[in-house]
Amino acid sequence: MQTFNFYNENISLEIKNIISLVAEGAQYFDQNAVVLWANEAEAHNLGYSLEEYIGMSLEDLCVEADDARIFLEQLETQGTLHNYPMQLKGKDGSIKYVVMNACKHWQDNKFSYIRCFSRDITQEKAKEADFKRTIGDLEKFNYIASHDLQAPLRALNGYCELLKLDAGDAMPESAQEDIKGIVTATKNMKNLLNDLLRYSRISRPEDLSDVSLNECIKQVLDFYHKGIQELDVRVEIGEIPNMTGYEKLVLQLFDQLISNALKFRSPERKLKIEITHNDSCICVKDNGIGIDAKYAELIFEPMKKLHDESAYIGTGLGLAIAKKIVEKHNGKIWVDTSYSDGLSIFFTLNAKD
Repeated sequence: MQTFNFYNENISLEIKNIISLVAEGAQYFDQNAVVLWANEAEAHNLGYSLEEYIGMSLEDLCVEADDARIFLEQLETQGTLHNYPMQLKGKDGSIKYVVMNACKHWQDNKFSYIRCFSRDITQEKAKEADFKRTIGDLEKFNYIASHDLQAPLRALNGYCELLKLDAGDAMPESAQEDIKGIVTATKNMKNLLNDLLRYSRISRPEDLSDVSLNECIKQVLDFYHKGIQELDVRVEIGEIPNMTGYEKLVLQLFDQLISNALKFRSPERKLKIEITHNDSCICVKDNGIGIDAKYAELIFEPMKKLHDESAYIGTGLGLAIAKKIVEKHNGKIWVDTSYSDGLSIFFTLNAKD
């Protein structure tokens, strides 16, 4: 009877009827997180009748008893909680994942009650877990398949070498060309498998750290130093601030973008690569052969080759790897279609702890 009076004194009949009928859970706690009132959705979600539910404490309902205390402490500190995650026990022992929105209500400068609305996300959690398992299984399969396929390629190359040694000068020129074609094909397949391995490894866990982007760029340029020198490539790098990220992946990101610029250079002019930072965006721009604006989205798709394969040998995974790394950092990557003197790629990195 006391709980009924509490409810009628604090809420109008119209609001009472609305809250009672909504599908989302609603409840009112006292200062110790004991349920003063709840709607049917809240009680039934945990398998209780209203009569059973009212009067229970949040401590009794939490999977971990300390969670109720932490909930009250967080509410005391912040005043209002939004989408606060909790794990609650159902009457049958099942675990329900919910998010709560809660605030304290005061009347005449005195604490009155805690108002709390909750949403059951158990099914969403289950789907998320299934999705992660599926992705994990696919990545493992990709890794194992790519790794195991390297062995027969090595064997094939080995047998080709043995054939050349056994035949010696007696091998016809046509046969030599055939073997050369096999070796080239196996080399291309090996490169494809290596890129598939890199692609599959991007989602693997790695600790976030403070990453010097300028240092990453320097390491990549040092790796390509010989080719840059031979081609007389002009490289201009602006001052780029440090960012929170996955250092190995950021290094790989700049490797993909710089190697892409080196590969797709124009035969009509000396290559120039510019790397700059502006308004939280990083830009890697070159004066190479560029792409048609209509392909601006396609170049980031796996296995998409938009140039003559005989002139530009590759796996079609380079910029797909770059895109996946950027997305791993909660960023975006795109082509500046207004730039027509080569290729200009912008991206953002927004990884957070």
